Amino acid sequence: MNEEQAPMNSGEVSELIKKSDRIASGEDSDVFAVNGLVLKRYKNLSLSDLQIYQKIVSEAAIAINDLQINSILGNLFVKVNPITQVVESADNFEVITISPEVIGKNPNDLLRNGELSQKNFNNLSAQLDELSRVVMAEVSYRGIHIIPWNTLIVENDEKKQIVITDICKRLSDLAKF
Repeated sequence: MNEEQAPMNSGEVSELIKKSDRIASGEDSDVFAVNGLVLKRYKNLSLSDLQIYQKIVSEAAIAINDLQINSILGNLFVKVNPITQVVESADNFEVITISPEVIGKNPNDLLRNGELSQKNFNNLSAQLDELSRVVMAEVSYRGIHIIPWNTLIVENDEKKQIVITDICKRLSDLAKF
């Protein structure tokens, strides 16, 4: 999904969830991928909670997109994957966020298969902790916690990126300063 795609209604989103594959489960959501989209179905969060989170994610992108992290993986440009839409599903009264699908390598997988040492993984984690502090200061919310599990390393012709797919480990931790 590109950011210009027309918004989907709740029925369309519910149908997409039905025909998509669950690719992960987080502390507060199930994650599905279909047609170049990632749909996160949240548990026990309201539409207004997720609209606030969408705004925080947008503000985080303004604060840290194109910052650089120097790591063993190279010079990585930071990119926050946007939430392009928040919608209530038609059938279960669940709230779903929609984002573009990102194809890349997760640092946890790189650690597991030996492409990244534990020391370098820990260094990357520390850099993500620092990014979390920068975002918290910029958006005036605590509970931002960018973890390796919620990032992907993406290589393209232009530059190598670390794409942040979620800025919170648990959305219930978010609180205004």
